[in-house]
Amino acid sequence: MNNIKTTRCIDCSSEFSDSEIEGAFACPSCGGKNVPMATSDDVTIKINWHELRVLGIFAENWARKINEDDPEGKGRHPMTIMCIAERLQKQYPDKTPLTLFSEIRELRKDYEIDTDIDDDSHLGLA
Repeated sequence: MNNIKTTRCIDCSSEFSDSEIEGAFACPSCGGKNVPMATSDDVTIKINWHELRVLGIFAENWARKINEDDPEGKGRHPMTIMCIAERLQKQYPDKTPLTLFSEIRELRKDYEIDTDIDDDSHLGLA
C-alpha cells in the first residue's frame, strides 16, 4: 500500500494518500467538499507581503459577495479564503494579517475596541 501523501484539503490542510481518499466525496478530516490540492503542485514564490495582502483582501471581499448572492453556499467561499490566508500567515506570524477581517480582529484585541467582529457570522461562517 502506498502511503505517500498526494492530496491536501484546501480548508483544513490535512494530507492523504490516494488509498486514504479513494471513493471519498469530502475531506475525511473536516468534511469539506472543495476540490482538494495535489501536493505535487506545491511551489515556492517570491512576493511582497503587501501584494499578498492586496490579493487576500480582494479574495476575502469577493468571497463575501458570492456568499451574499448564494446563501446556500453556507459560508464555504469565505471560509476557504480564510483558511488559505491563515496557512500563509503562519509562515510570517509577525506580519500584518492578510485579510481585513483578521486585521480588525487583531486591532480589536490590541486596543480593546468593543465590536462583535469575533462573531463569525460576519464572514458568513455561522
